[in-house]
Amino acid sequence: MAIVDLTAEGCRIFTKAVPVSEGLRVSLRPLEFEPLRGVVRWVHRGYAGIEFERPLYGAVAIHLQKAWSSSR
Repeated sequence: MAIVDLTAEGCRIFTKAVPVSEGLRVSLRPLEFEPLRGVVRWVHRGYAGIEFERPLYGAVAIHLQKAWSSSR
């Protein structure tokens, strides 16, 4: 599984190995952070859109965006 896009409200993941479906509750665990809990809102061709239960603080979202973009 890979996080492809991230905003304060949610993210898009790419996953072919782990089956997901709309409505599934998920928990993503970025390094050094508490789990990000959310719900799968859509699934299409190996991608899934996750809406977070609680939006991230702006600074946290920016930090995670930078960390993940530099690790790819």
